[in-house]
Amino acid sequence: MKNTITAFLLFITFTTFYYLGSFTRIPFADCVGYILTTELGDFATTATATSHFLYVNTAILIKNIFGLNGIEANKVLVILSGAASVALVYLSVLSLKATQVMSIVAAIVFGFSFSFWRNAEIAEVYTYNSFWICLFFLCLIRSF
Repeated sequence: MKNTITAFLLFITFTTFYYLGSFTRIPFADCVGYILTTELGDFATTATATSHFLYVNTAILIKNIFGLNGIEANKVLVILSGAASVALVYLSVLSLKATQVMSIVAAIVFGFSFSFWRNAEIAEVYTYNSFWICLFFLCLIRSF
């Protein structure tokens, strides 16, 4: 129970940090395409090397469910998946029989690392991808 509370506190803390630093306007690069695709609301039906099938469809789903625009839907997806990744890193390290302090430190270092923090504040697929990878590793660790 204590581990779940700590993971939840890490999630809330990093959600706040990432939200405070998050974009208010569309940053350039790939972000423009993701936001435009989300705003148009046409679900991707084929997966190609550049379509980012899962990311785009999840952002469109968030947009449709909560009535957000494309920018806000991408912001929600990126921030929440980034913060969830930090919590999953904590739980994964803790599952490897590390102490709670070491697990918290590992999660904080991961969450504040330059590349991850930067990608958790712009509309990019990396934090969503890391969420699924962290979830896979947690399940893999706990299965052994």
